[in-house]
Amino acid sequence: MYTAVEIDLLARYKKAFEKDNPDVRILWVRDSIGVMTAKLLAEEYSPARNLALCRRMHP
Repeated sequence: MYTAVEIDLLARYKKAFEKDNPDVRILWVRDSIGVMTAKLLAEEYSPARNLALCRRMHP
């Protein structure tokens, strides 16, 4: 799962995801939003990309 979400929040998201998807193993790829965007664009036609976790920032 590609994400730029802060590390301290990932456990909460992982627990909720695994509750609804017990057969899915999460592999985290965490980096800055710019690096994540570049990776997603580079893999636009790749079937390996499955999910990106984003978190909306509030002003």
